[in-house]
Amino acid sequence: MSTFCSVALIVLASMSNIVSAAPSVLDPYRWHNRLLMIFTPNLENSELKSLLSQVKQDQCAFKERDLVMGLIVRNGTSQIGDTALSPTSTKDIRQFFSVEAREFSTILIGKDGYEKLRFTRAPNLKQVFSTIDQMPMRKQEMLHAQSPCEAN
Repeated sequence: MSTFCSVALIVLASMSNIVSAAPSVLDPYRWHNRLLMIFTPNLENSELKSLLSQVKQDQCAFKERDLVMGLIVRNGTSQIGDTALSPTSTKDIRQFFSVEAREFSTILIGKDGYEKLRFTRAPNLKQVFSTIDQMPMRKQEMLHAQSPCEAN
């Protein structure tokens, strides 16, 4: 086997380990949803409030892109969508994404389970939507489904 093939196999194997090392609580979303993971020290954080306000204003566009929000809170109950997370799962997610408990961070995870964007402040959702809309899987989705948001 050539050196190139050997290196390529090692790289591919290490990439698959990265995804499989993700906390199992994220498994149900892979290939079904994109995740917008929001890490916050508390529910009173101004960055969190700003982002939640944007989500509320753009709910249709959020849902249209199969986005599910994960809220990882230092002082409070963490959840992904409507599912509450155990303290162990919360800790595992923080460790996996290397986000300290005192930090605010937002991470976009694609349907493939890979991190696509990371912000240390509340992102502009239009930027997040634009990034999603450039993804090959999203382009296919747009070809085969009419936007429910266009009538709004």
